[in-house]
Amino acid sequence: MTSADPIRGIEYLGYTEREASFLYLVAVHSGYFLRRQFDQFIDRANGAIAQHFLLRAKRRGHVAVLDFGQQRHVYHLFYKPFYRLLNNPDSQNRRRKSDAEIKLRLMALDYVLLQLGEEFLETREAKVRFFTESLHVPPASLPEAGRYSQISFADHILISHEAISKAPRFVYVEEGTRSLIRFEKFLVSYKQLFQALTRFELVYLSDSDLNFVGAGRLFEKLFPQSRMANAHALYPKGPDHLLEWLRVRARYDSGLGGLAMQDFLLLREGNPLYTSREHERLYQQWRVRRFSASEIPALMGAQSSTFSFRTELQRQSYPIFQHRHLPRKAPTFHSMERSPHRSAS
Repeated sequence: MTSADPIRGIEYLGYTEREASFLYLVAVHSGYFLRRQFDQFIDRANGAIAQHFLLRAKRRGHVAVLDFGQQRHVYHLFYKPFYRLLNNPDSQNRRRKSDAEIKLRLMALDYVLLQLGEEFLETREAKVRFFTESLHVPPASLPEAGRYSQISFADHILISHEAISKAPRFVYVEEGTRSLIRFEKFLVSYKQLFQALTRFELVYLSDSDLNFVGAGRLFEKLFPQSRMANAHALYPKGPDHLLEWLRVRARYDSGLGGLAMQDFLLLREGNPLYTSREHERLYQQWRVRRFSASEIPALMGAQSSTFSFRTELQRQSYPIFQHRHLPRKAPTFHSMERSPHRSAS
């Protein structure tokens, strides 16, 4: 949350505390929601409470109603002042999305509603601070959005962490595609971050188990146990790389010369990686006593790497999105989304 509690600000817009808390979660994690998700959050069956809440939100111009046919509706929280309260007025969550992206965001919100006790990193800035300051991950190891953007964590990956150990959990949401191409691109973009961590868990979340086996094999192929065993946040490229950097830096600082081009390339690669107080302390130890790469984990207090991958089946119901494009009568707001107690959902 921001320093000024945004939930109080949302209450001032005309909502109860429960309604404001729910809208806060929607604004942070999704931008879109279903009526059943609100019912789940307030622990009530379909009834007048949700009816009044949705009518009020629409009449005040805070949400847009997307009719997907079959008496199913998706609600889009697009009102800009909500996002100003989160210090994020240009949030992508208030933008109109494709059908596939809408489903992905609804699935992400379902996961969050089932894990309200977890510590989620809610903004890009919070994610950067957590990994660089709490886990000492070099900024160069953070994932970027792609070739046209240098912004870290610009994707819609859910990230939470344990309160004591700070071990992060990444949740990759698959909205039902039959291909693993997007998941493979995700693994490649997060490769350096994963290798820089001592512990982490990756959850592959989908409403179909079609890709579960393939996703597990792809993860094992790109991140085998042997390669991860020597990965540590303080030496993401392994202790041998750090040791060689110590040797080259010591020679460079001495001014004796005799460095080859590969030595300068090593310094260029290692200098942005090894910037913490622990690295400086290790460098001073190296200048006093030469040690081997096998001693580095003990000298830096490293723990062995532990990581895990698991799949999770999302058993919720979502609108059949192709019905949105079929011709039909103009929808009315009072034909609410069908209750999960009265439908197959």
